[in-house]
Formats: sequence, C-alpha cells, structure tokens
Amino acid sequence: MKGMKSRVTRFKTFIDNYEDTDEYRLVLQDRLEKYDELWQDFHVIQTKIDSTFPEANIVERERFEETFFAVQTVARSKLTRFKLNESESSR
Repeated sequence: MKGMKSRVTRFKTFIDNYEDTDEYRLVLQDRLEKYDELWQDFHVIQTKIDSTFPEANIVERERFEETFFAVQTVARSKLTRFKLNESESSR
C-alpha cells in the first residue's frame, strides 16, 4: 500500500506543477493512463486484504480512495478543459 500511496503523491505533485503546454498535455494523458492502472492494482490487493482480514480497518482504504479519486478528477478536468477550449477555438 505504501508504494501505491507514493505513486498517488507523485502524480498529485505533477498535477500541482502542471503547465498547460502541448508537451505537458501529452505527458498528462500518458500518466493518467498509468494512474488508472494503479486503481486496478489497488483493487486486487485490497480484495485480498479484505478476504484475509475481514475485520480490517477500512479507514485507511477509504482515505486512499478519496485521495485517489480527487487527484484523478483534477487530472481529467485539466484534459477536458483543454479539449473544450480546443473545440471552441476550431469553430
């Protein structure tokens, strides 16, 4: 779980320092794809934990999920904003 948290933190740092340039947009798209794969990895691991320790504390899982989706939403928002601006300027 610790490695996953650090990957979320690194992606969040990238988002926080994001500059809206062509290069950054391409990198953001690639990193977002990898970030989405992280969710699959988390889900597999969390399912194993839940089946092994059914009474496990869910606070840590919920905190990870909240952070994960908040960062993902900001990243997707940045890409969507660019796509909207691009389609408006092509009219």
